Amino acid sequence: MQNSLGRGSRTRPPQPASPDKATAAIRYTLPQCRKLVDHRLNLTLYRMPKIMQGDLGELIDTLTREDQTDQLAGLAETH
Repeated sequence: MQNSLGRGSRTRPPQPASPDKATAAIRYTLPQCRKLVDHRLNLTLYRMPKIMQGDLGELIDTLTREDQTDQLAGLAETH
């Protein structure tokens, strides 16, 4: 007996749950591992080998700017 995909009656093993793009903070592309994506910041870096070697400057700068922007927005709301 074959299923609609034509692969026989075998069932697929359960897949681990994966976060959707809306809840995933940082994603990276496999198997190439060439880009890092932070959907919260709308940031994509195509330097994964450098990042893995510790070159985090651009990522840290972006995160710092975003944090400062959030803090300033919070101050503006209180005044």
